[in-house]
Amino acid sequence: MKLKKIGYVLGIMCICTLAACEKAESGDTLVTPGATKSVMSDVTNEAEMSAEPVEKNVTKAPVATKTPVVKEKETEYTNVTEVVTGEAWELGNLQGNLLNEGWVCENDGMVYYRDCNHDNFLCKMNPDGSGKQILAEEVPRAIQVVGDWVYFIDDEADGAQRGRMKRVSKNGGEVTVIGEDKAGYMLVTEKEIIYTSYDIKKMNLDGSECCVVQKFTGQLEYAWLSIFGDCVFTADIFSGKKLYAVKKDGSGQYILDEGALYPTVNGDALWYAGKKGALTKLSLTTGEKKVWDGTYAMRSVQYKDKVYYHDLDDIYAIGEANQEPVKLYPKDSARRHFIELFWVAADRIYFCDYMTDKDITTTFLYMDLTTGEVGIVP
Repeated sequence: MKLKKIGYVLGIMCICTLAACEKAESGDTLVTPGATKSVMSDVTNEAEMSAEPVEKNVTKAPVATKTPVVKEKETEYTNVTEVVTGEAWELGNLQGNLLNEGWVCENDGMVYYRDCNHDNFLCKMNPDGSGKQILAEEVPRAIQVVGDWVYFIDDEADGAQRGRMKRVSKNGGEVTVIGEDKAGYMLVTEKEIIYTSYDIKKMNLDGSECCVVQKFTGQLEYAWLSIFGDCVFTADIFSGKKLYAVKKDGSGQYILDEGALYPTVNGDALWYAGKKGALTKLSLTTGEKKVWDGTYAMRSVQYKDKVYYHDLDDIYAIGEANQEPVKLYPKDSARRHFIELFWVAADRIYFCDYMTDKDITTTFLYMDLTTGEVGIVP
């Protein structure tokens, strides 16, 4: 069952209102001919619908939780090399895919995905589209595979379980709820789950020993979540779009930049949309910053030796040498199209787009990174 265009309007308002605001600052015009449906966390939706974030002083909030109390600290602008130590993490999905709501994930030669061409159920298939299997009749996002389990956040739009963290066997079967919270973003490592539920929290893979890593002191909630070394990275949209590095052990929170959106760790660097939406790369090992002036970036994903990003209209690629972006899709720029989210797995880019100018619904598509072939996901 394909998603109806009317249903898309609410889903895209969240991302487009903020995007239009950013483009207005740079003098660009944002044209939205249609929209795909992205059911994000309620918190992120509310935050991104604010066209003019209001700067407020950061104040400390009392810790009211049954979980262990962790020290809160925030400094002024901090050099990232003075805060971050350690190396890249291996998670259950690419961090860029998770920033894109995590509808697609590659693991052990299989592709796990949200089947949005049909009922939006959690499925898996071979990279060529054969061997499709429904793992759970649940609507997932933040799909991650660790060990024998597929972890995800329930994304049923009208369901009471929406936001609950769950897992199911890689072969399908009974779905288990993990923990007691509803999550906005979730990172699954080999030993624990780090997630946002107003505050930043962590717990064991079975949901036990939950504790607060960092209490939130802003206006709404942390938006987005990524990890490198001993820090997780997030942002507060309403309070000046501050970009934070938060110590994973709860020992402090530090401001790295302002005017930042969509931060994600790709390799050993933090990529995000900086001032006026310009694609920005901040090395987490050297502190060097690279800004692609004149670009307008949304979410990004690193796959093998390239970083891919989109600007709501087109998908681009950047190689290791930090060259200028090269547009990959669409080939026909005159055709009506719109790309809100995308994912990279098994040498393919997955995304939703209109097939023709007459379509009123979008189709879940793939583009082969080797041949450039575009096809429909089964």
